[in-house]
Amino acid sequence: MLAGANPALIVAASACLLMTSVARAWRWRHLLRDDSVSFRHRLTSTFIGFAGNNTLPGRLGEPLRCWVLSRLDRRIGFWQAAGSLVIERVFDLAAAIVLLIGFLVLAPFPPTRPFEMPHSSRASRRTRPSSAPCSCSRSS
Repeated sequence: MLAGANPALIVAASACLLMTSVARAWRWRHLLRDDSVSFRHRLTSTFIGFAGNNTLPGRLGEPLRCWVLSRLDRRIGFWQAAGSLVIERVFDLAAAIVLLIGFLVLAPFPPTRPFEMPHSSRASRRTRPSSAPCSCSRSS
């Protein structure tokens, strides 16, 4: 399956994934309100947390991310890191709602037409499958 993959697209996707993780680690500094936590520790715990999200059930990578950061930097407690992740998810949800509203406002939707009943004739009854039994009576 990977033999037919486009290497340029794989490199581009990897770069996007790396930049997303770097942006999340940078944003996490502001959510933790602690400038003393090193970028390396935030980035490492972000990578480990998202790897956990991809391998563990039920998004257990999120508590893993908090646990790793609390172990790498003893000044940050698990619950402080967990609280910052709750705030991060609230911001993520708000951004998704803004994008959804923008899409609904700006996306061109086709005009709706009223429901049209098909022309009923003997031929259309024979060719159209029906889920209900026919209650028609035949007269010979």
